[in-house]
Amino acid sequence: MRKTLIKAAEQIKHQARGDIRRKAIDVNRFCGKPEQLDEKAVEADVDQWFDALELKEATILKVFPGKELMTALRDVLKDETGIDLRVSDLMQAIMPSRIAPDLTKTLKAIAEAHNT
Repeated sequence: MRKTLIKAAEQIKHQARGDIRRKAIDVNRFCGKPEQLDEKAVEADVDQWFDALELKEATILKVFPGKELMTALRDVLKDETGIDLRVSDLMQAIMPSRIAPDLTKTLKAIAEAHNT
């Protein structure tokens, strides 16, 4: 499951980087450019930080946007296993005891990471 999560993160890596850049630029503007950083400098700092990230489960769950990550995760699962995992399907048809423990852990971690 971890390999699937990493593949999903790779699919949305560019989007996640762009989202973080935009947020950092907005914060910089809101704070009145405290270190006299212009937008290009903020982008460079974000890119350097993002490029240094190691794509591990905990990092992915903290940094990547949850909704987009869940969509990418579903896409990878469908491509690799033919399983079309939908939230409504999980809620209606699958009992917790039927879900693999690592999938349950990953799905809970995604939800918890983005509800804090």
